[in-house]
Amino acid sequence: MGELNIYQRLSEVMKAVEYVQKDTKIQQKYTALTHDKLTGVLRQHFIEFGIIVSPSLVRSNVADTGTKTKNGIPIIRYEATYNVSFINIEKPEDRLVVVIESHANDEGDKAPGKSISYATKYAMLKTLSIESGDKEEERIEAHAPAFTHGQKQLFDVAIAEGDSFSMVALMCLLDEEAQTGLFNSFQAGAKSSGKDQVRQLQKEGLERWDNSVADLEAMIADGDGMGLKEAVDELKGHEKIYLAKRLGDKAAQDMGKLIKEIAV
Repeated sequence: MGELNIYQRLSEVMKAVEYVQKDTKIQQKYTALTHDKLTGVLRQHFIEFGIIVSPSLVRSNVADTGTKTKNGIPIIRYEATYNVSFINIEKPEDRLVVVIESHANDEGDKAPGKSISYATKYAMLKTLSIESGDKEEERIEAHAPAFTHGQKQLFDVAIAEGDSFSMVALMCLLDEEAQTGLFNSFQAGAKSSGKDQVRQLQKEGLERWDNSVADLEAMIADGDGMGLKEAVDELKGHEKIYLAKRLGDKAAQDMGKLIKEIAV
């Protein structure tokens, strides 16, 4: 093997592994290939041809999604850029380095691990041009937007108007897949600045929502139906839904009763 450079070694692995079947369902919507399945298939060939795969963190960022698990644990979005190196073990300076971005939404201690696994998996898949066996109709479904046209409109308007209140309400009502899809829906050349703007809006919006909910809870406690009505009337549809979620069932019901009393 000593005479083969890293590209020739990778070429040998490509000859040995042309196809890996996807092995898991993502929310019953499409199939995916897991990191462990791919690593299990490639490992013996990396050993045979003297290749080490080594991911290293270049930079990372942590953003609060404004959502929590059922147990009340905050969910974060962890974003990172990695150098994934394919190294010739007989000549370590002979290597191919793939730069790849990755992100994951999860509890704080799990997201970094998910992110580095995702980055490493896709670096191996793309470098080795491995097919994974989707049917054509499954390919279309897998690449279909995870968000609706209406959600995309709300997202774009919130960015254009700098509406942090609307942005937080929208993102917190969506599942992880839709959040991620919107977060990555910017046009080429505007992704970095767009993501930075969304992060800033979410940061500002969470503080605004905390203050607003506290004010409304005080109005509920005081029985201020008129004040509640005026505040709620200013909200957009998705903001009202998020407000009810923030208040909880009992407080939301009490608020509704107080507003109805004013209408009568």
